[in-house]
Amino acid sequence: LDLRMGVAAGLVRGQMRGAEVFFLGEALNAAARMETLARPGTILLHESVVSDADPTVTGKMVEAELKGVVYRGHEVASKEAA
Repeated sequence: LDLRMGVAAGLVRGQMRGAEVFFLGEALNAAARMETLARPGTILLHESVVSDADPTVTGKMVEAELKGVVYRGHEVASKEAA
């Protein structure tokens, strides 16, 4: 099974609609886009995660434009994909 993951940090808002909760925010959009860009067996850390959590994270820098927005992040490979 080839998994891929996108991770982003930022503000997220939850909204109740009946019995369901919907989450909204740029961080969710960025994480979804990063997942789309990730290769199988890798995790893409959005630049918001790298700058907020650990500026020493290394890995292949990925940059792409999706839906008119440029997304940048660092690719972290799983042990199997490395």
